[in-house]
Amino acid sequence: MSEQETAIESRKAEGQTTASSRAGPVDPLRALAHRYRLRCYRDACGDWNIPGRWGEIFWHSSAHDGLPDRIGVQLGGPRANGSPTRTTEKGANLRINRLLQTWGRPSERGNGEAVFVLSADRILEASDAIGAKRRRSLSPEQRAAAIQRLERFRQARTSPNSRSGPHVASQERAKI
Repeated sequence: MSEQETAIESRKAEGQTTASSRAGPVDPLRALAHRYRLRCYRDACGDWNIPGRWGEIFWHSSAHDGLPDRIGVQLGGPRANGSPTRTTEKGANLRINRLLQTWGRPSERGNGEAVFVLSADRILEASDAIGAKRRRSLSPEQRAAAIQRLERFRQARTSPNSRSGPHVASQERAKI
C-alpha cells in the first residue's frame, strides 16, 4: 500500500474525508440548495431547479466579466417539470408588483408570470419569495427524542392492553 493510500485510510478511520472521496453536489444551484437545505429536482433537460409554492429558482449564469453568479426566479406560470404553481394570475401579479420595488424590472414579464435575475447571494430572499420549503434538519438530541417517541407509540399499539376494538365504555353499555 502506498503512502497516499495509507493516509486516505487513516483519514477515513478518523472520520475525515477527502475531496475525491466525497460525493457532494457539483452543480452550482444544487450546491446552494444543499447549503441552505432547499429541495431541488431535475427538469426534462437535466437542469436543477428549486421548486416553490408560487414559482421556482433556476441557474441563470456563472460568474464572468466581473459579474457574480446569477439565479433566475420565476414567479407564476407552470414549472419546468410541467406542474402548475399554486397561484392564480391575479395572485401572481400582486406578488410580482410587490417585488418590483425591491428587485427592479424583471427580465421577462407575461400575464401572471415574471422572471427576475438576481445575484446568487440572494437565494434566501428568492426562496422566501417563491415559497420554497426547507428540508428539516434535526440535532442529535431531537433525533433521539423522536426515535424514543416512535418506540413508545409502537409499544403502546402492540401491547396486550391496547384496545383495537370498540371503546370500553361502549362495551359496558352493550351489557346493560
